[in-house]
Amino acid sequence: SDFIKEIPIIFSEEGYTRDEKVAGVVLNGFESLKKLFPEGFIISACMSAYNISFLKRNNIYFIKGILFEDRFFSLRVITEAENVIYIMDKLYVRRFRADSIITSPFSNKKLNDIFYGNKLEWEYIKQNKKWNTDKLLTQYYALCSAYTALKDKSTNFEKSKIQKEYICNFIDTWFPYFDISSMSINELTLLVFILNIIKSNIEWVYTISYFDAKEKFHSYEEKIRKKLINECKKKLSGLPLGNKVKVGIYGLGNHKKCMLSLYQIFNGKIESEIYFIVSQKNKEIDYQGYAIRTIDNLYKNTDYIIVSSRVYQKEILKQIELAQFETNKILTLYDEHDKVDLCEVYDVLQININN
Repeated sequence: SDFIKEIPIIFSEEGYTRDEKVAGVVLNGFESLKKLFPEGFIISACMSAYNISFLKRNNIYFIKGILFEDRFFSLRVITEAENVIYIMDKLYVRRFRADSIITSPFSNKKLNDIFYGNKLEWEYIKQNKKWNTDKLLTQYYALCSAYTALKDKSTNFEKSKIQKEYICNFIDTWFPYFDISSMSINELTLLVFILNIIKSNIEWVYTISYFDAKEKFHSYEEKIRKKLINECKKKLSGLPLGNKVKVGIYGLGNHKKCMLSLYQIFNGKIESEIYFIVSQKNKEIDYQGYAIRTIDNLYKNTDYIIVSSRVYQKEILKQIELAQFETNKILTLYDEHDKVDLCEVYDVLQININN
């Protein structure tokens, strides 16, 4: 869709653009979901056109009286549709205005409706044959829904009764189902986030049948954290930072901090001669004792360039390509399957960044 912003608001424009890799191809609905989830799965009901006989035949309606009602509606549509086609034309204008559901302050009503909608989704997914054939997608969807519902810190709902009930329901519904051995960094990061919320209110554990003792909870938590740390070690082990080589690291932001700090904590001392690369010249000539160079003025003896950002990885690679740096010496941390970055891992592991 296109946009009209009547108020100052920051949002991801990518969330309103269809993925070109599936554009113009007729797909089974559930197959399209598997290709696009999570970032390419657009929930907005206004950005689709529906065959009304299909909706009636499958008894798909909006739930009356709740906010965010298009979540469950969209989930059922994409699961049960036999034919879906994505088009890149922008036929809808998204208007951001004051006091809409999205822009108005958080409230008990919003919280209650999000939680209620999630419970309906979980019940539907657990009973659906298509979802039962894809355990990885099912557990990832469940974790994403809980993370989205619980991550908002704009109001103090952390110890509300409804949130306690929600988390208890989530654990009793999904923890027996989860296959920890199959989880990637994506799922593990979301799961540790949820465990952190439980841990901050440890008395909740006694109301959850899955954990019949505090020790069982802590043992489970330690297992998840250890696996997440091991996955991070594997991701970072491919970097040449332990070798006597000259390495340019693109960017000065938090992604760089997280990558270097995690490497030192999990993989050992940095032996490389490093410097930082930026797109445009700035006033600084060094950062914390390390040199700063622009992409068009790299050190000639640079052995490798590391791209530490997931969000801006594509744009940075284009900049490096224009600088005609050798492709086989450009190192990235993320592929198309990675949906969380090392900064988010830092947050959930609650590691303090001091350098």
